[in-house]
Amino acid sequence: MQRSGYKFINHTADVEFVSYGSSISELFSNAFLALFDTISYLDKVSEAAVQDGRMRSFNIKDRADSAEELAWLALQDALSIADANGISPLRASGLSAGEKNGKYTISLRMEGIAQRPEYRKFDVKGVSRYSLKITKSAGRYSMSVVLDV
Repeated sequence: MQRSGYKFINHTADVEFVSYGSSISELFSNAFLALFDTISYLDKVSEAAVQDGRMRSFNIKDRADSAEELAWLALQDALSIADANGISPLRASGLSAGEKNGKYTISLRMEGIAQRPEYRKFDVKGVSRYSLKITKSAGRYSMSVVLDV
């Protein structure tokens, strides 16, 4: 499965990625995909989802005063939901994110399948607030995220 829209960066102890997008929604969509690609072997999860067909889904809605705070909240929610419900996340569908009157909002449906040891890539403990950064240059957004593993 070829993935674009994010890349992993060498990090001394944890996992770091940078996601990209021409819009806030695309940026967040790629960040979720990078998170899911860190948690699970997406090719195996995708294949199992096709064979089994029993997808589980969870809605995520968050609101924050900054894009960085929104990113932290939403990614942390996805991680917590996956962990608490024993799922290997596969995709974020119906994602809508944006800013209005100084408030940032996001809503999406996270989908995945029941977790099995062979699907698990890393045990992600949390999303670091410390280095999370969103920038915009020449009409393109980027988000840098460090995941505690």
